Amino acid sequence: MSNRPSESELACQKSEKISRVGINRMTSEDAFRSAMEVSRNFPFFESSMFDASSVFADRVRKTYDTAGLKFLVEFLSETIAMFDKTVFRPCDRDEPPYLLLYTILSKLALLSLYPGSLVILPAGTDDPFADESAHLDADLFEETSSDEGEQEWAEEYRKSAPYGRPQLVVLRAPPEMRASRNVNLETAMEKGYKAVMLVEPVKLTLFKYDIWQPMATAKELAILNGKKDPVTVLLTNAEKWYFASVQLVGEISEQGLPRPTRNEFRACGYRFRLFACKYFSCLLLYPFIIGGSPKATVFARIHNVLYPGVDISQVAAQVERGSDALRTLADEWVKACMVDLDRSQKLKDMEREMMASEQETKDMEEEEEALKRHQLQQQQQQGQ
Repeated sequence: MSNRPSESELACQKSEKISRVGINRMTSEDAFRSAMEVSRNFPFFESSMFDASSVFADRVRKTYDTAGLKFLVEFLSETIAMFDKTVFRPCDRDEPPYLLLYTILSKLALLSLYPGSLVILPAGTDDPFADESAHLDADLFEETSSDEGEQEWAEEYRKSAPYGRPQLVVLRAPPEMRASRNVNLETAMEKGYKAVMLVEPVKLTLFKYDIWQPMATAKELAILNGKKDPVTVLLTNAEKWYFASVQLVGEISEQGLPRPTRNEFRACGYRFRLFACKYFSCLLLYPFIIGGSPKATVFARIHNVLYPGVDISQVAAQVERGSDALRTLADEWVKACMVDLDRSQKLKDMEREMMASEQETKDMEEEEEALKRHQLQQQQQQGQ
């Protein structure tokens, strides 16, 4: 029998693996194989994971309501335009993609105004603005290709990819509670939150270097999620978008598991299912459309992951209801602030009145003194 924790035990124990994966930076297939004990049928190449003929690729042809797609584009356009004009200057830093993805996910999370709502937490290093030069590891990269273009990309990646780069995890709170930001990832998982999406924002995207870390983290989150809740990986630099979903099937030694399907693999003593692997080429910060734009379908993809089974055509109405609810919450929240501001304004008015009164008294005293001096001068002149 395996001495690994069972699914029921996972909910009540701390996950050391989340912390370990967040610190250790996997940037090679060999490191991934070794650390995760992954089986050979895992798709180690971009083509074997995302090609249309792959057993892991997304085989469900999705059609979206045009009104829903239009709403999503309009809903997120203000955020993206703001980042493009104000934050992405200069555009060669890692923080802006991290902040942009965080803001997009946070805005989409506003669509969830019911128990079991969403929260976005960091995984990996806690500080996305840490000095990257202190985290680089030159030994992580080996130039194994004679292709000069690929070597140049690798060199750029070497300079730009921080060791322990932060990831974003979208979590769904249990149905009986509302998501709280006052938890870290480990505590949230212990309380029964489920990981929905793991986002790896990068400045440059090299699949053969970047895919291993989010895949490793996703498997550990899938174990903590249990068998019902998959985790979707999103690897992106806001131009290349890789989506892949990982779901726990069970422990390898567990009795009564279904027969393995073609899109299953083994890792860490467990069986996993890898599915819905999809790649989009979409320059998010390029506002013009040449020969069609996949922006709307990228947004729809993210929305479907965050809200599985929700009809996208109903999103606009949901937001309208949500806006009313948010306005009510805002009115309640702002009352204390308004009272405090009124009190502050009254104090300022009183201070101004006191200062004006003091100045008026001072002016009167100065006038009285001036009058006395004038009278004294007149008396002296008359005496002479």
